[in-house]
Amino acid sequence: MPFEIQLEILSWLGVPDLLHLRLASRAWNNLITSQDVEISFAYLRRPHVPSLLIKLFPPPESSPVNLGYIASLWHRYSVACRLSSSISEWITRDQFLRRTPAKRRDFLECEVRMRRRLVPLLLIASHYFEIYRQELLLLPEQPTDTADKSTELDHHTAIERRIMEQYDDITLLQAHQFFPVLLAFQGRRLRPASYLGHVERSLRGYLSEPLADHVQLAMLYLGGLREVSRLTRMDASYEKLRLEADEWFSDVAQQGNPSRPRIVPVARQLRKVLRNNPVLRAHTPTSSATSAKKEQASRGKIDTGKAISVQPTSLADPSWQPMGPITPDDVKLVLDRLPTTKSQVWVPTAEAILLERGVIARAQDIKKNAAVLQELISPTAPHLDVLFYVKGLEGGLDFGGSV
Repeated sequence: MPFEIQLEILSWLGVPDLLHLRLASRAWNNLITSQDVEISFAYLRRPHVPSLLIKLFPPPESSPVNLGYIASLWHRYSVACRLSSSISEWITRDQFLRRTPAKRRDFLECEVRMRRRLVPLLLIASHYFEIYRQELLLLPEQPTDTADKSTELDHHTAIERRIMEQYDDITLLQAHQFFPVLLAFQGRRLRPASYLGHVERSLRGYLSEPLADHVQLAMLYLGGLREVSRLTRMDASYEKLRLEADEWFSDVAQQGNPSRPRIVPVARQLRKVLRNNPVLRAHTPTSSATSAKKEQASRGKIDTGKAISVQPTSLADPSWQPMGPITPDDVKLVLDRLPTTKSQVWVPTAEAILLERGVIARAQDIKKNAAVLQELISPTAPHLDVLFYVKGLEGGLDFGGSV
């Protein structure tokens, strides 16, 4: 098959399928890894990649468009999809009080519409936290004796203004109205139930205080929406969620790694224990065919195969990972320069910019949470809905994930 036809077929695949295709054979692996730039350019020309996503996260000028950049777009989109499902579930259950199966079935169309409309709003929030962390690390370090809270607050406002100037008026207004909903969802999932009394909370183990603002802000600015999605999607009690959040913040503050430590599978741990303990290894049953093959290989009677050389690709570069690990010094720098309370994040700066641009005549014209939730389920398509899905296939997306 000619390469042009192969390129045309590959450009219509979802990102996970495109990456998994490298495991099919050596020929497919060599094709994709050697032609990743051509495949990536063909992929971006297809209508299944939202134009808003490319506008928010353009390819870096220092390197060409490659599979690492395509994978970074898919990663942000998949995180936004997972978090939109969690927020939609929370809004449907706790805000609209649709808790029984019958009420959920009647509300299903509105919930699907809400889930779709949350995706572009979450992508804007993801863009804000990513760019903010990059800008924060580029600030010159000030002497300890001259640094004060007013200077840090001025830097915080200046960074927010530079980021929000990239959004048009309607996009900034809709993202500004949604931002308190995101903070409320994060805070509500990480605090104990408020309807329980002190005695009942002590019996159920809910005596822990709500998660502090600086921990929630560290989660947003260091781990991003990926960390928020991971914690809020855990099907666990409040005490387990709180313990997980505290352990994450302790690891970040001490080791400087905002990503979650990799969990070693149980089978791998068991193999390590057996390898280090000859007594247990002697009493562990193994397959006779496998043992015979290993014995023959040790004697040199059969060929165990040669090592496969893998070409270095753009996916091996860790720089494409959104909100990836940073050094301990940078983590300490970010933690020292973060706002002290959640009320200082986004809302004051966005409101001032909207008033300066004349988008709203007064601050009271900004919709509150109840009106924002009603707009999410309204049959009328908002500005971001049209902007995000207008390039999709039949009004939907085929980007390797389900909204």
